[in-house]
Amino acid sequence: MRALQAIVVALLCGAVIGCESEQFRAETRLLPDGSLDRMVYQPANRTPEKAQAKAAWLESDLVPKAESAEQRRQPLSALSDDLRTRRTGTNTPYWLAKGKFADAHAIPDHLVFEAPKGLPNGRLARTLERLDAGFVTEWIWEEILTDAVTLSDQRLARIEVADLAATLTIAACADAWGPDYDLKPLEQWLRKDATACFQELCDLLVQQALTIHRTPKNPDDFTARAAKIVQRFGLDLLDPQQQVIKDQQELQKRVLAFLTSNLERLVRDKQDQPLRPELLADTIKTLAPSESQDPEKPEVETRLTQAFHRAISGQFGSKDKFDEQANRLGVRILGLYNWPILHGERTFNYRLEVPGVVLETNATMLGEQTLRWSFDAAEAFPLGYPMRATVAVLNQEAWKKYFPRARFDNREVLVEYLELVAEDDNLRAALNDLAMRNDATAWKTWQIEHTDAKRLLALLQP
Repeated sequence: MRALQAIVVALLCGAVIGCESEQFRAETRLLPDGSLDRMVYQPANRTPEKAQAKAAWLESDLVPKAESAEQRRQPLSALSDDLRTRRTGTNTPYWLAKGKFADAHAIPDHLVFEAPKGLPNGRLARTLERLDAGFVTEWIWEEILTDAVTLSDQRLARIEVADLAATLTIAACADAWGPDYDLKPLEQWLRKDATACFQELCDLLVQQALTIHRTPKNPDDFTARAAKIVQRFGLDLLDPQQQVIKDQQELQKRVLAFLTSNLERLVRDKQDQPLRPELLADTIKTLAPSESQDPEKPEVETRLTQAFHRAISGQFGSKDKFDEQANRLGVRILGLYNWPILHGERTFNYRLEVPGVVLETNATMLGEQTLRWSFDAAEAFPLGYPMRATVAVLNQEAWKKYFPRARFDNREVLVEYLELVAEDDNLRAALNDLAMRNDATAWKTWQIEHTDAKRLLALLQP
């Protein structure tokens, strides 16, 4: 129950405790023939041993973490030599590698976030599709950081969590408080109102996550909307200006007042009396241990905490098995990168250099041919974080030989040309014969049969 309170405060306040942050960086250069140069920098413990095999890379090494802001701003290719020279002793937690690969599938599966047993690991799924369209080759690059979540299973897991939480809570309370108290109203509240609130918060989380790639990031928007949801269920965490309260002590005070009032209202004994003061105090201490407690003295478990341990043992056999189940449920609901909720940053900075004109991308364009994706791993929830780019590469030699007056010098013309060619397989085959095999037979036939193709001919022979 103490962990539950920490989760509520963290979700509503965006609190992150001081955990070690992780950096994931890669620089990839796509060449005109579809081969790739790639440099990777990431925590060594996220890299499978098989992927670290030196035979798969031209160079690989263990290096220190890039600590300074200046180092994090530098391109990886410029930073690599500096990291190698700073290597000392055992301070080498990061893996740095560089290689050349014939295609996207030849790049080793070098990044893995391990999931609980039975769930898929988080990894990078890469594809590079090629479309030959005569004088233009279209390359479609996609690299997705995957998550372990599916939306259908997430809903099932949410139901399981709500049921498990209510079952364990009622069992622990019955054990700690004795048989004199009627817990049916409390159980009904847990299975109805508390569950409904939890489901709405999860729906909000998924809704926000599915729109994060289409709208500007605004963490305050989630916390404000989450606070309004819990307000409808009786927990008011908003100030007079309808903003989420920032003060942690005031937040804790309101949460405890909410829990106290509900316990006094819902739990009655056979004489219709509320929970005895000592039992109520024990419950409050379970939910919020005093900060004034001497850290040198071991914490004394409350009566309700002990009852929870017994309820867990009775249902799962051991705390380890319960933790395993809770971890699995947490990942099924929040994904690999949001669970546990309190963790350090996992920042990605991936760059792609392309050999042609960028037609479409969800990246930030640092230059006409340099793209960058910068994000936190949590943004992969729930359907993965996609890094996409569509690039047009001109076959300039063939283009200038057959259609020297054509002007493939802007994106609008390239897009229109590719759309026209993509609509007709015979046209694409004829142009490929002409541009790649110097065979004009099919192209001449196509022109005879398509004398009305004025727009295409106007692009090729203005």
